[in-house]
Amino acid sequence: MFRTLFIPILLLALLILALFAAPAAATATISVAAADAPAEVRASADFVCDGVDDQLEINRAFAALPWDGGTVRLSAETFHCTDNLVPGAYTILEGAGTNGTTIAISG
Repeated sequence: MFRTLFIPILLLALLILALFAAPAAATATISVAAADAPAEVRASADFVCDGVDDQLEINRAFAALPWDGGTVRLSAETFHCTDNLVPGAYTILEGAGTNGTTIAISG
């Protein structure tokens, strides 16, 4: 009797644990300021671009996110990129809107 009930109860317990132990939505946010962003935006940003090969700073921001992802938030103004942006899993790239953030790709 014990053996026939043990497996279903164990599976039910594991299922309940999996539901409650599921990772929460990614909440980490890292800010990246454009070289031409206002001084107060650059001062409060986690990463500040220099206007040349800005993908380097943006990719460093992606790499700084935790394993379960998060958001890299670009300030308003222009980011000058000459190579790929490489986001990780569960990562969001967010700008300041269609008229706010520009990613100029060249090269």
